[in-house]
Amino acid sequence: MPLLLYALALAAFAIGTTEFVVVGLLPTLADTLSVSVPTAGYLVTGYAAGVAIGGPVLALAARRLPPRTTLLALMTLFSAGHLVMALAPDFPVLLVARLVTASAHGAFFGTGSVVAAAAVPQARRGAAIALMFTGLSVATVIGVPGGTLLGQHLSWRAPFAAVAILSAVAALTLHRLLPGPQTAPAVGGPVAATRRAPAALALALMTTVLGWGAIFVPYTFIAPYLETVSGFDQSAVTLLLLLFGTASAVGGVLGGRADDRHPLAALPVILLLLATVLALVRAADHSQALTVILLIGWGVSAFALVPALQARVVTIAGPTSTLAATLNIAAFNIGIAAGSALGGVMVNAGRLRATPAAAAVVVLAAVIPAVLSHRMGRSCLPARQPLPDEHRRHARPTPRRHPDRRRLPEVRTPKRC
Repeated sequence: MPLLLYALALAAFAIGTTEFVVVGLLPTLADTLSVSVPTAGYLVTGYAAGVAIGGPVLALAARRLPPRTTLLALMTLFSAGHLVMALAPDFPVLLVARLVTASAHGAFFGTGSVVAAAAVPQARRGAAIALMFTGLSVATVIGVPGGTLLGQHLSWRAPFAAVAILSAVAALTLHRLLPGPQTAPAVGGPVAATRRAPAALALALMTTVLGWGAIFVPYTFIAPYLETVSGFDQSAVTLLLLLFGTASAVGGVLGGRADDRHPLAALPVILLLLATVLALVRAADHSQALTVILLIGWGVSAFALVPALQARVVTIAGPTSTLAATLNIAAFNIGIAAGSALGGVMVNAGRLRATPAAAAVVVLAAVIPAVLSHRMGRSCLPARQPLPDEHRRHARPTPRRHPDRRRLPEVRTPKRC
């Protein structure tokens, strides 16, 4: 894989760390800034709103800029915003800076997905997008726990300063590795994102909201579920969450490979797999051994969705549509908010044990738009590219025809979605 993809993954690691590290620091933030814990919680909900709303707005504003300029500007803004957060004198300044960096988050992943897909042959787009999003998975395993410890032992400002430095390093690395304007892929305008197949694109976004959002119905309350329903103690829950994060990193890689090999069928199959695992989690809540096994399957199947969902949107909208890719990042965050809200309603009603089953039902509902976008997006898939030279050497030789029977190659006009 090109080094550029690892630079994008480094930036994704910084972004993923700051997105979730605040959760573990809310009591400290509230006490230091003299606000209530619910008020400090706006740093979490506000961030999701910034990604969902500010991300597409920034992508629309930067639609005429080269991808290199857009990504460097977004990472610079992200780094500067975290420097402001590390030095924030009060809560309003911290909240505004958090909203700004959240907008950069949404636009970055939209543009980064397009750049990652353009950096490799078409047959490896899913793996390229998966590699970039692996930075998010690794952030949940390493970045978030590390940032939380840093904030608890030094200051709540320390994680924001660390993210500012890390994102600056990522920006410098991208500056060296991103192609120049002459060789960079063109960026589609806002209308180009939806003209090719508006119905298929809408169905793909609906799949993201339902499929990804369903995961957070039980995951938002996974700690109390494991403690009260499955009977694990608090120290075991920490290890199980680490295991879940590791499984999620593996799932992202497997999802990218599956999407490359079966670009149309991978998404519905992963959704059915996830629904099955969630239903079994509910059925096996009496067995700790089965719960551990299913937790691994949950992490793998859930995060296998990420590259498949993003690749589906990039395929339907076109490989240069940064706005459509950014809208899908917004759909991820809308799903998170909706899934967490549904889980909260169920927990408040005393239905914590039923959250995995409810999530399984929502995932099954996501299969419908996934299959429909599968059918509508079939004609959006470009022709398979020729094999690279190193693979062509091992391919089976084509039998030679008699000169009189030789036919001219058939030229097909690609269908318009």
